Amino acid sequence: MLLQHGISERKWLEFLDGTMDPEERRGIRAHLEKCAGCAKLASELAVWRNLLLAEGLRLREASRLPDEELDLLLARSMERIRSAEPVGARSSFAWTVADGIRVLRFLMEPICGPGTARAAIELAVRRSADDGSRVSGRNWRLFVGNLSDATALICGLAAGRLVDRAGLCLGIEER
Repeated sequence: MLLQHGISERKWLEFLDGTMDPEERRGIRAHLEKCAGCAKLASELAVWRNLLLAEGLRLREASRLPDEELDLLLARSMERIRSAEPVGARSSFAWTVADGIRVLRFLMEPICGPGTARAAIELAVRRSADDGSRVSGRNWRLFVGNLSDATALICGLAAGRLVDRAGLCLGIEER
């Protein structure tokens, strides 16, 4: 998915994560110095990433809580995330599949690490997508279940439970 000026969503995430090839990173930095629109987008994406990472850290610490307290904390975290104004917010905001995957990834990173979060998401996409490359509203629940299972195996049952609850809280459905 291209966001703007030929820079894909994946490239923006790699840029923000610091996992991008240094030469590509220099190219994007040079572009940001010349393009106010992309500089604004990069800034907004960084704010979102920081918000989601903070919520992920909060949830990681809470993963040792009893289920009732964990559910309450998750509900509060999801409300904070929903109340933040997303990049390019529409008047009646609804989470897209891409938004949902991004939210889950940033919530998982503090728990499992960025590489593991990315690998678990890629595995869940392959297992869930009709054509092996895309998740849609139609198969969102299957994707969340597969991601939850992979996360539980790799990062523990509490992390898998958090992914499942957060993914379903987003309310992504066939549109």
